[in-house]
Amino acid sequence: MEYNDFKWGAKLEDISRLGVIIHPSVADHPKTDFIEASLQNERVTRERRDTGVWIKFEGNSDDRVPNNEIYLERKRAHYDDMDRTYFRRRPSGIKEGHLIFMAVVSYDPHGIGTPMIVGYAETEGFKSENEIGTDNNFYKQTAGRYPYYVKLHSGRFLQAPMKYGVSLIDLCRDLGVELYPALKKHPSEILSTHHQKSHIQITEIAKDYLINKLEEKFRKHGAVIEGTFAE
Repeated sequence: MEYNDFKWGAKLEDISRLGVIIHPSVADHPKTDFIEASLQNERVTRERRDTGVWIKFEGNSDDRVPNNEIYLERKRAHYDDMDRTYFRRRPSGIKEGHLIFMAVVSYDPHGIGTPMIVGYAETEGFKSENEIGTDNNFYKQTAGRYPYYVKLHSGRFLQAPMKYGVSLIDLCRDLGVELYPALKKHPSEILSTHHQKSHIQITEIAKDYLINKLEEKFRKHGAVIEGTFAE
């Protein structure tokens, strides 16, 4: 949830009469107030927005995927179409050429529940016809909860148990406010931003971090090279 840092038209008390202690740095720079800081944050957010880089979550916290499963092997067992990922609502913000990191709601190597990022792929973007019907097996398996999809191509995925991927907890810890385009003020807010979301946009800094981390994992544990995941 986004919070408004200031309210237009509010009538403020004279703080000199309320015994409020003003920090010297604020007194020395009276023009650097909370409104200016808020506008600065909004400018930075605009510059970081619309990166075309996403984290897509698969699974749910009520039924986490065992972390000893291999992502693509599990996908073959549950999906008729290997080159799709599904959504509850239309993912209209996902465009052709965008990059998607796949995160499975599972457990890290220590058994802590967290999404595990296991690879990445480019997408063809969401199109109006990208909707499955009642005759689709995935539609039947999920009672029609995820009728929309985007197609993926040119992917690279971990060829090893999901626990060897990159955990969202580690990602939030290492990047902090550099993770999401919208600036967050508190570590707990950074970690909880993805709750109840099927996908979320991340920064270019986060993209570079994840690609480097995943390539390290691929070299150590093996990877399915680009393109082959759709076979």
